Amino acid sequence: MLVVILGTAGVGKDTVMRYLSRDYGFHLVSTLTSRTERPDDSNKTMSPVQFFPPNKYEVQEAFGNLYAQRKDELISAVESPRYFAVDVSCRYIDRFSIYTNTFVLLTLPTWEEHERRLEQAGRQERIGEVKKETELAERLVDHRLMRIVNEDSKRTAKIIAESLE
Repeated sequence: MLVVILGTAGVGKDTVMRYLSRDYGFHLVSTLTSRTERPDDSNKTMSPVQFFPPNKYEVQEAFGNLYAQRKDELISAVESPRYFAVDVSCRYIDRFSIYTNTFVLLTLPTWEEHERRLEQAGRQERIGEVKKETELAERLVDHRLMRIVNEDSKRTAKIIAESLE
């Protein structure tokens, strides 16, 4: 079963996914990216490739970088009885709807908290684009989504895992 973790930059998608993997046995779908590596990149593989064939990859663009997951890995995750998680930008929800109907939207308690996290991570240049994507995320809440305000990533992972039991 594939669980898509949605959210804008800075809401804690990667951290929640690490807890899902470590504490609840989730497998993480590999993501290739063209951006430079960060210390917390446990489920991402850096790739100098700037083109991923669309017949083999689901490709997303964010902040001038490409992110790609192999379609065959996504299909295997869907068909597996085990839980798999992948993190996706909110604007790509429809593209991933063909693989699953299990989406978790992570948000933060306030916009000020979001700005603080981005600044703390040295990503203040993203604030404008993240604000637009946050507004999009607020409009996405529908029957397909479980929305969680991520105040504590470990607790959020527990909520996700328990909701799937």
